[in-house]
Amino acid sequence: MDACRHEKRLEGHSPPEALIIRACFITLLLFCLYPPFAHSGEQGPVYVGAKACQSCHTEASADWQNSHHDLAMQPANDQTVLGDFQNRSFRYGEVTSTFFKRNGQYWVRTDGADGKLKDFRISHTFGVHPLQQYLIRFPDGRLQALGIAWDSRSTAQGGQRWFHLYPGDEVDHTHHLHWTAADQNWNYMCAECHSTQLQKQYDVKTDTFDTQYSDVDVACESCHGAGSQHLAWASDPGGFTGDASGKGLQVNLNERAGVSWGTHPETGKPRRSNPRQTSQEIDTCARCHSRRGILSEDFIPGHPIGNTHRINLLEESLYHADGQPADETYVYGSFLQSRMYHEGVTCSDCHNPHSLALRLPGDQVCAQCHASNDYATPDHHFHPVSSEGARCASCHMPVTRFMGVDDRHDHSFRIPRPDISAEIGSPDACQACHTEQSHDWAALEIRKRYPNPLPGFQETALTIHQARLGNPESLKALVNLLNSQQQPVIFRATAATLLARFPSQKSVTALQTALKDKAPLVRRGAVEALAGVPPELRRAALLPRLEDPVRDVRLAAALALSTPDIGQKLSGPERSLLQQVLEDYLSVQALNADRAEAWFNRGVVQENRQFYPESEEAYRMALMRDPHFTPASIHLYNLLAGTGRDSEAGKLLDGQIDKQPEAASLHLVRGLMQVREKHYVKAGKSLETAVALDPDSSRARYILATLRFSQQQVDTGFHLLAENLIRHPYDYDSLYAMVSYAHQYRRKDLFLEYEPRLQAFSVLQ
Repeated sequence: MDACRHEKRLEGHSPPEALIIRACFITLLLFCLYPPFAHSGEQGPVYVGAKACQSCHTEASADWQNSHHDLAMQPANDQTVLGDFQNRSFRYGEVTSTFFKRNGQYWVRTDGADGKLKDFRISHTFGVHPLQQYLIRFPDGRLQALGIAWDSRSTAQGGQRWFHLYPGDEVDHTHHLHWTAADQNWNYMCAECHSTQLQKQYDVKTDTFDTQYSDVDVACESCHGAGSQHLAWASDPGGFTGDASGKGLQVNLNERAGVSWGTHPETGKPRRSNPRQTSQEIDTCARCHSRRGILSEDFIPGHPIGNTHRINLLEESLYHADGQPADETYVYGSFLQSRMYHEGVTCSDCHNPHSLALRLPGDQVCAQCHASNDYATPDHHFHPVSSEGARCASCHMPVTRFMGVDDRHDHSFRIPRPDISAEIGSPDACQACHTEQSHDWAALEIRKRYPNPLPGFQETALTIHQARLGNPESLKALVNLLNSQQQPVIFRATAATLLARFPSQKSVTALQTALKDKAPLVRRGAVEALAGVPPELRRAALLPRLEDPVRDVRLAAALALSTPDIGQKLSGPERSLLQQVLEDYLSVQALNADRAEAWFNRGVVQENRQFYPESEEAYRMALMRDPHFTPASIHLYNLLAGTGRDSEAGKLLDGQIDKQPEAASLHLVRGLMQVREKHYVKAGKSLETAVALDPDSSRARYILATLRFSQQQVDTGFHLLAENLIRHPYDYDSLYAMVSYAHQYRRKDLFLEYEPRLQAFSVLQ
């Protein structure tokens, strides 16, 4: 049946009853033609596919079609492939790849996992703008994302060309970012957020995938949940036996229903007519628009995101100290930092959730709530009207470029603070346009126009910066941040984790309180921070979190309680509860058994439980999955050495260093081994290698310094410690060593310079 033609014939001629009958008929017909995707034994609502939704939800469907969600992944054909496959060549490093067509199919000749050129057929396109990637299917069920992508921007924008996603990384077939490697595997890395109802189905015994989905792209049920119950309600509302108030949907994304935005009579700021009661819509978007790990494939839209995913906090590798993204973090973590989130804004206040476009173009979307008379004026933005600098997003949503051509807007909606950027080294929105100017210039220009500038909603940059440096004087500010209900949740949760660096009665008391916080992220941060406190204190504090309503928090508590010094002192019911949650933790690792990290995590838990054979097996499986996964190498070495198998441990370490001669951590471990064996000359060489490979390794430089003092190389020892304290000004071991050796060798100048910094740690007593 041609549903579109059928719709046009009936348009304007059918009474309401006929329209309902027609819609139900088409829906049921589609339900029969496209049966639900479900595994045997699946209970409750099942997925029915996007086609079953389109006959009733015509407007939403029209918006969704050709959106980035709709085009997230497609079979490769003449309608979907954007790249130039007319025998075009692209050279990267020593490899020349050629893109061509054969028998109507799309192919690339490029280097495989063995480094040899081979022809590979493109099975799917991945994304559409500003770049398009291409997937290649392997017989074992893997789909791999090619590292060479098509720049789909216009020629005027620099597009319509092939380019490599890692232009400066010298990626060859041995590199972990090579297109054939695990980090470019679609089944794990990409599929959940580019397809609907993904079931990865990795078989560890055969090392194969049988990955399935209900829709190849991001379709209706990705956000609205399995639709079979909704279809049942639509076909017979009166006879529906389920939750009729929700129309059979797994979630009603109706947080904006009946809501309007007005102006607060006193502050003049935008104000929501009703406070946002839930975060269902935002948590639904967060599943993919966040930097996170997966805990379960049983995602139900609208349910707490922590039940199925572990959201990353403001980790140093991902975010600058002020919260600006330092790596690709996909919006959610930034949005949690914003005043907009705090005041009740949801994603669909600004975006059409089906087309993904802004609800209004450009600054007009901001003017929905922010009066143009106050903000769209040079008195506010002090740039020429209609210039790039006058746009709201230029200053409050600066972009960071990822994947070579993809400019992503920061969604923290921050007030530019070039003065803080100068102090902590974070990006400055002013310099995005005024590239020739400095932070100081920008700070001065802002002070001229705003003599008393507002600090901005993200007031925590200096606190987090100092805490990352290890400054104990940041303890009080961290506790205040953690305790403040007015601060963004992600900052508070990050403060909790940073308090682990400053063990004291004050930090422990604050963390114990945070364990009962209403925000799951804060509770999880507190659990992780308390994982290092003495066993009795940890047991008393964390046992209740094994019954936390959010899975992410429960799993963190179980991991922290899995050590033998805790397990031996638990009662029978407590031990049973811990075992139950630990098994859940291990099930998460089983879900991700295609990844070395999962086997490593399993090994750590088994080692904590003193199940040493199981732990050794898990570490070896991690290295089988990824021979270059150094944490598994180091833990396996320590396990072997700690159980009296020194010879095996040494051979393992030597073999791993042969495979990874540039892995600084392995040379550090070898140096420590050689120190214990009193092979001091060899140890010095190993530690020097570790420092050269990783100049930022405070541990390697500190141990090398103490070794040099023991060898009476006093000047070298002082030099190494001084270098360490430039890079890590509050490294306690280096400070203590510097002050002690300065006293021993009568270096009054060094003693006076560093002793006050060491005294700062007295606040932790």
